[in-house]
Amino acid sequence: MSVPSCNSLNDSFRWVKFVWDSDANDLCCRVDGVIELDSCAKEVYELMARMAGIVDEAYPRIMKALWA
Repeated sequence: MSVPSCNSLNDSFRWVKFVWDSDANDLCCRVDGVIELDSCAKEVYELMARMAGIVDEAYPRIMKALWA
C-alpha cells in the first residue's frame, strides 16, 4: 500500500485516520473522540461501530491498493 492510497482514504472518510507503517508493513486505523466519564460506554460503543462501518466500506479499496 502506498502513501497516496492512505491519503485518498483519509480524504474520503472523516472519522477514521488511516496510517501506513512501511517498516512493519502494517495499516493502522485510528479514531479520535471526546469521551465523558459518565457516558463513556455509549460513546466508545458508537465510535467502535462507526469505525467498523468505515473500515468495512474502505476494505475493497485497501485490498485493491495492496494487491495491485
